[in-house]
Amino acid sequence: ILKGRVNSLRTTAMLAPDFEKCISQCVKAQLLIKIFNQGYSWGIYVFKNI
Repeated sequence: ILKGRVNSLRTTAMLAPDFEKCISQCVKAQLLIKIFNQGYSWGIYVFKNI
């Protein structure tokens, strides 16, 4: 049982960097989408009020 736990911990440790990379990419993507949406709506607002 202990050996299995050690192996699963080892695989988790190996996957952790990829997991962190994936999370950071997801966060960056969400931020970019947020910025894009804000910029887009701001652009429409400015365009309407010219």
